[in-house]
Amino acid sequence: GELTAKTGVVQPQYDSRVSSGLLNPSFYNWPKHAEEQLALLDPEVVVFIIGTNDANVWNDRLTADYRTRTEAMMRELVGTKHRRVFWVGAPVARAQDLETGVLAVDAIQRDVAATVPGVTYVDAHSIFDDDNRP
Repeated sequence: GELTAKTGVVQPQYDSRVSSGLLNPSFYNWPKHAEEQLALLDPEVVVFIIGTNDANVWNDRLTADYRTRTEAMMRELVGTKHRRVFWVGAPVARAQDLETGVLAVDAIQRDVAATVPGVTYVDAHSIFDDDNRP
């Protein structure tokens, strides 16, 4: 954000909530927050990364619910103005149980992104995975 801001071409706005995800809106409601911020900021492009905290609590019974929540979030971000959304998947996890959840969450996000016009899925897992991972 700082590097791109220095160009004068973009005006990045950074917003993060530690330990949040899509599965627990009672902890933090990302769709509601996005609706408010998008109305206020009206960005042309949104870069959104989420999933590691969802992967922390992952089990296969969550698949349908997570797919629904992911699609709703993507559609909220695209909005009626059809802005571009770059949805960044969760990166590689060191712990194998977390990695299993990350791969499941990433697969759902990738699949849903392919069905929502305006969303480009960025596979951070593949970008950062290498032979040095335990």
